[in-house]
Amino acid sequence: MNGRPSPRTYTPAEHDLIDQMRRDGATFQEIGDVLGRKNGSVARYAARHGLHERRRHLSSRDRVGIVAMYAERRPINEIRRRYSVTATTIYRIIHAEGIPVHCPGRAAVLRKAALARHTRTRTGGCP
Repeated sequence: MNGRPSPRTYTPAEHDLIDQMRRDGATFQEIGDVLGRKNGSVARYAARHGLHERRRHLSSRDRVGIVAMYAERRPINEIRRRYSVTATTIYRIIHAEGIPVHCPGRAAVLRKAALARHTRTRTGGCP
């Protein structure tokens, strides 16, 4: 096979597990971790065997749910997994609704800058 080793085949039990985990909303990475395989391998197998979920359009109800979870400051990964969408999709929806984007790391950046200013002032120079 073009000098490459043939891929390990999937057993019927693995096929059923992939199917069930996809229905439960698991990512290919999560499935790959369980099976001891790379996520790309699992994704290709799922696509070839009709287990890959095609892109779906979000309902207005889903969009409202995404906005509500974001407003509650729920983690993006939690929202992403709940609605099976990418972080980019979440931010597009948030932007379209005119909601300001949270900057969770901003406070840490400001604290670090303030500490650096304080250190320079106390010691008379950069640390």
